[in-house]
Amino acid sequence: MATPVRLSEQGRPEAWGLGGRLFFKFLSFLANDAYAGTVVLAAETQALCDALSKLSGAKFTMLPQPVRAAFDIGQTPDTAPIVIGSYGPPRHEKGSDILIEAISKYLQSTDRRDVQFAVQWTEDFSLADGTKITIPQSLKSDSRFVSIDYVFGAGEYAEWLKKTSIMALPYRHDYALRGSRVVLEAMIHGIPVLVSRGTTLDEHMNRFGAGMDIPANNVSALAEAFGKVVDSAGELKSQARLKAALARREFSVSNFRGLLMGAPSAA
Repeated sequence: MATPVRLSEQGRPEAWGLGGRLFFKFLSFLANDAYAGTVVLAAETQALCDALSKLSGAKFTMLPQPVRAAFDIGQTPDTAPIVIGSYGPPRHEKGSDILIEAISKYLQSTDRRDVQFAVQWTEDFSLADGTKITIPQSLKSDSRFVSIDYVFGAGEYAEWLKKTSIMALPYRHDYALRGSRVVLEAMIHGIPVLVSRGTTLDEHMNRFGAGMDIPANNVSALAEAFGKVVDSAGELKSQARLKAALARREFSVSNFRGLLMGAPSAA
């Protein structure tokens, strides 16, 4: 199911829809068992744990999502072209509309030929007001932009990660609580990231990766950030690689298993 909790406009956690209300009703029956240590309730980010605990009255344990590395650190490029990638199906909550507009704005403002954008765009989508979001023809015709219009087959995602110099993830505040596997995959492979402030992606980048944070929902800020990360790509890559080992330990299967077995109910 979708994340059953979100933040209100005032920043307070609240149940999300009928499914969320039913979810928390069910959790209320497990609260005593969770505090007694006979049941482990867990979530992938501390922010989500805190929100779920507050709304349900049950104790939640943070268990980092385990992610396996697809290749050794250092296999991503150090030289031109500088590839800025964004992978996965386009969605409103992932800021895909902002991403496309910002890429267009940046490419129109520069004549640099050592930059390439690679965006997976498997389908168009619509905003709440019905506006259909698609890639404009002017962007499709720019040789510095690559649209990946299909779902990756076995091993293809890893090959694109190897080509990626910087990962662009301008996710919206839907991710103030929930986590993103893509940012974890970038960090464990030593890839710098562009992320939105006030999201778990920003929190993870600051602890386990390198890159730049930007205001959410801001096309101009993202377009400007593209220029900055391109200019400092080498430095950011070095910083990301230094932290990659830390990210690999945090989001490893062995760490997940150790934390789970160390939870009260496993004692």
